[in-house]
Amino acid sequence: MTHLDTELIDIALGKIPSEELGRAEAHLATCARCRAELAAIGEATAVMALQLPPLSPPPGLRARLLDSAAAPGRRALVDLMARVFDLAPRAAGAVLDSADDKEQWGPGPVEGMNLLHFDAGPRVAGADTGLLRFAPGVQFPRHTHAGLEIMLVLEGGFIDDCGTSYGPGARLHQLPGSSHSFTCDRTEGLLAAVVVYEGVEIDGYGWVSAAKRQ
Repeated sequence: MTHLDTELIDIALGKIPSEELGRAEAHLATCARCRAELAAIGEATAVMALQLPPLSPPPGLRARLLDSAAAPGRRALVDLMARVFDLAPRAAGAVLDSADDKEQWGPGPVEGMNLLHFDAGPRVAGADTGLLRFAPGVQFPRHTHAGLEIMLVLEGGFIDDCGTSYGPGARLHQLPGSSHSFTCDRTEGLLAAVVVYEGVEIDGYGWVSAAKRQ
C-alpha cells in the first residue's frame, strides 16, 4: 500500500489540489496509519497557531468578508459538492436543490434533526451519504465516529465543543474514534452534506449506521 506521506501536510492545511483530494480521502477511509499521522499533524499545527503573535487585519478585509457573505447561497458550493461526493456538477446541483423539497426529508435520530439520503458517486461507495438539516439552536449530543466522516456545511453553521465556529463552505474530516458535540446556529440552524463510513454512536441515542437508514 502506498501511503500519503508527502500529501498529509497539504491535507491538514487545506492546500491539497482539488484533483488529488478524492484519491487522498478514499485512502484515508481505509488506512489507519495515515489517519493517525494526519491527526498528529493537525494537533501540531493547532499548537503552532496558538504560539503565533496576533496580526492586525489588512485594510479592506471587512468589506471583502461582507462581499463574500453575499454569495448566492448553497448553489455557490456546487463544484465543491461535486468533488466531495464524486458527482457531476449537474447531479450535485440537483442534490442541493432537493433540500427544498419537504417530501424527501425524514426524521433523524435526534429531535430537531432531519435526514435526506442520496446516492453519491463510486469513489464513496459503501458510505452513507446524505443531507442533514438541524433546527436553530439544536444541541447535537456528543457522538463517536466509528469510521471517517466528511461534512460540508451548506447553510447556517455550528459551534463545536472546543468553541470553534463553522459556516457555509467549511469542510470537516472526523477521524475514526474521534468524538465531539456541537450547537447549531441559533438563527439559521444548519444544513450540511455528509459522507459517513461505518456510522456513529450518539450518547443517549445509541448506534446509527448506514444499515439503519430511516
